[in-house]
Parts: sequence; C-alpha cells; structure tokens
Amino acid sequence: MILYGYALSSASYRVRIALNLKGLEVATVPVHLRRGEQRQPEFLQLNSQGFVPALRLDDGEVLTQSMAIIEYLDERYPQPPLLPELVPQEPATMPVHPFEGISMKRAGADGSLWHRVASSVKG
Repeated sequence: MILYGYALSSASYRVRIALNLKGLEVATVPVHLRRGEQRQPEFLQLNSQGFVPALRLDDGEVLTQSMAIIEYLDERYPQPPLLPELVPQEPATMPVHPFEGISMKRAGADGSLWHRVASSVKG
C-alpha cells in the first residue's frame, strides 16, 4: 500500500494514526499542498478531486477520503477495531422540524421552571 498525504493535513494525520494503531507499515508519498502538488496532472490521475489522503492498495485500487480509508482498514484488518460496531436500530420517526415555531421561555422568579410558548406561527 502507498499513502499519499501531506504532513500538516488533519485528514492525512487521521489515516496515519489508524495505520499506526493497526500496526501497518506503508510506503508514503508526500503531496505538498502549499506548493499545489495536489493539482498536478500526475496526482489528479490518482485522485481526480485533488484531495489528500489517498491510499493506493496493492491491487492498484485507490481509496480517498480519510473515513472511507479508515473503514476499509477496519474491515480488512479487524484487530484492533477502530470504529464501533453498528447496532441495527429501528428508524426514528420524527418530524423534519420538530421544534419549528416553538421557543423556550423561563417562567417563575427563580428561573427553575421552563415551558414552551408558541411563537408567531401562521397557520
């Protein structure tokens, strides 16, 4: 595997941390963002978005976006796990804007009691 990244990129740093925690050693190729190396044709052939990090796998496939790379690493190398297991849940049934037109007002002299007051809702 080859990791293309920039030392000062937080996304590249995130992937380097994941690789380190997994105990994986990969070749690295620096892409200097301040010099505009991410906009060079050679790099754009690798990642047309021109973003770092990019991880070239041994089969030649290229992964981009740090969270996608970390998810791949977690699936391919499960120990130690980096991401929590997804627990299936029932879909939430909540209105899109549950508090639209509602404001919270303080009531009582001591401010300990709160209640909802409908704001000027036209209906």
